[in-house]
Amino acid sequence: MGSTTALIENNDIAANNQIIYFKKVGSAVFYGVASFMITVVNKTVLTSYHFPSFLMLSIGQMTACIVLLYFAKRFGIVSFPDLGRDTARKIFPLPLIYLGNMMFGLGGTQALSLPMFAALRRFSILMTMILELKVLGVRPSTPVQISVYSMIGGALLAASDDLTFNMEGYTYVMITNALTAANGVFVKKKLDSIDMGKYGLMYYNSLFMILPSVLGAYVLGDIDKVYAFDSWHDPLFLIQFLMSCVMGFILSYSTILCTQYNSALTTTIVGCLKNICVTYLGMFIGGDYVFSWLNSIGINISVFGSLLYTYVTFRRKDSSRKSNAPEKVDVNIRLYIDIIGKERTLSAAVVLSKVQRTCRPLIHLNRFSTTTTADDAQEPLIEPDKFTKEFLSNRIPASQFQKILLSAGASLASLIDPHRHDMIACLGETTGTDALYRILDQMKSCDEGQRILAEKPRINSNDIDLESLGKLPEDTFGFHYKQFLDDNHVTPDSRMPVRFMDDPELAYVMTRYRECHDLVHTILGMPTNMLGEVSVKWVEALNTGLPMCYGGAVFGAMRLRPKQRQSYTKYYLPWALECGRKAKPLLTVYWEQRWTQRIDELRSELNISLLNVPTATVQK
Repeated sequence: MGSTTALIENNDIAANNQIIYFKKVGSAVFYGVASFMITVVNKTVLTSYHFPSFLMLSIGQMTACIVLLYFAKRFGIVSFPDLGRDTARKIFPLPLIYLGNMMFGLGGTQALSLPMFAALRRFSILMTMILELKVLGVRPSTPVQISVYSMIGGALLAASDDLTFNMEGYTYVMITNALTAANGVFVKKKLDSIDMGKYGLMYYNSLFMILPSVLGAYVLGDIDKVYAFDSWHDPLFLIQFLMSCVMGFILSYSTILCTQYNSALTTTIVGCLKNICVTYLGMFIGGDYVFSWLNSIGINISVFGSLLYTYVTFRRKDSSRKSNAPEKVDVNIRLYIDIIGKERTLSAAVVLSKVQRTCRPLIHLNRFSTTTTADDAQEPLIEPDKFTKEFLSNRIPASQFQKILLSAGASLASLIDPHRHDMIACLGETTGTDALYRILDQMKSCDEGQRILAEKPRINSNDIDLESLGKLPEDTFGFHYKQFLDDNHVTPDSRMPVRFMDDPELAYVMTRYRECHDLVHTILGMPTNMLGEVSVKWVEALNTGLPMCYGGAVFGAMRLRPKQRQSYTKYYLPWALECGRKAKPLLTVYWEQRWTQRIDELRSELNISLLNVPTATVQK
């Protein structure tokens, strides 16, 4: 009875933790989308339409916030304390920070290009981290510090080769950075110390600052400029102006929500992730981005720092890893009971799959152990197959933190030198575990995939007679593969062995992915030039879900020349995205048993269509 009660309590705790987790992630995503949308809309209003006053746009946003919250409170949708004599004292200095942040942020948006604005905004991260330490006493962990320093270093590197000096714009953005950091820290402090609530902070920040803002606009003559503005009769402008006002309220709400459920630093970095999206969109959509190595490396380092922080913050820790139980058998029993208790509504097959996934690395390494203890004396050891022996001889054990450092170093080395295949391989192993589990489940769910896992075939010159493939009929898959190798001067023997993974079965899946890469090139009809490689990476990314493939697709496209980029965006990218979504799982195909199959039949079976590009537009 006692164990049943404890199990129920543990399930309740797990359910509550899951709700909190989704609130954390949901509030961060909500803030990121709102921040992205308002940046685009504000830029359109202030720059495309040349709206004369960012201060008046701030007043419009504050007015929308006041009106929406007032009526929401009247109709009982939200609640916050009524205005009192001590309300201003309780929330000070947030109203001043709120106004300055909004006003100078809009000023920076108007004065700078979006890539410049995004790069300079990343300095707010370091300011937030310092303020959290000084005001809230929150000391960031080592992985968090690494991610923050990566973002700042990348921003500096990118700025040194891309930005043109604009004193007014620089001043506005740096003031906004300081106010953003102060706003995040003080919002967190006020929410935790006073009974005001997020709605109260939003309402009274706008209420206290709207009259001083109107007075300032009058003194500066902005009201007259806005009154004389000649686009008020343009319906499209009116729609975007109203959207900017309403999005200001939504952004304020999402900022407070994200800070409440996460931290001020998280809110700041999610905002910078948004800036990364704005930067990349400016590269491809605006058409004015000119590739340079220094700028590209800086931007990608900053991107990696943002993604690293997101991973460190939101990754869900397995409670079983925190257990200090000394006995191996007891640990396994706890894992089984915990999973079964949490998944009582699922089928037995799904529960078994989850149990196997959780315990797989421990079970595999124990099965192939070369030493025994008194407790293990009665357990027979399993003789490892050829691949597992090779994997265990090459394997380099690494902790989770060591893998994070490896992925960081591999990312940087890959960006500096894209031909460092060893670094690309390391990055794939340290970041692809979840995707490899999904691929493994796909392979186990079909007969062809099960045969691959049982037989563990290898694709190299020792196991495949390449000369005989060249003698097959010209319409067969095997002949086309041999022709691909000859035409592109590549060999199947150049793939790196897997070294930094724990599970031999997952290690084989990763090995299979690497050795099938040229086969995917063949079935897609793609060469090994930059356009072909980037296109294949997009197909592989959507087909496998491996983060390394997404990284290669995104960052590889940045190295395309201007004419190549035109062909890429018009032909190659749309085709690759459609092909990646429609194609059947490619790693479940036993390619070695398809050598004699007609290649057009195989493509039809896998839902793959070839890319048709006008000859004059093909760029090598």
